[in-house]
Amino acid sequence: MEEVMLDRDDIAALSSDARVAILKSLDIRPMTISELADGLGLARSTVHEHLGVLADTDLVTHENARKWRDYALTEKGRRILHPGKSHRVIIILGTSLI
Repeated sequence: MEEVMLDRDDIAALSSDARVAILKSLDIRPMTISELADGLGLARSTVHEHLGVLADTDLVTHENARKWRDYALTEKGRRILHPGKSHRVIIILGTSLI
């Protein structure tokens, strides 16, 4: 059984409805910022910001195969959307000392 570890940053990234909508859109096919913005009714700058958060948590990646940058789900992003029987999602909650 493969495990998908989610830490505090992953949970924060998934706490936004817009970011979850982006992940679901990218589950259909890779898309550009403009395609995502048009499909979700958001500004391109807003989508760009959300994609940055999702990329920082390794949920999406981008490809420069053409003139435009296509964003796509990573394997981790796919497993979160489709956990299946062979995957287990583990949430890691830790405390920090000051």
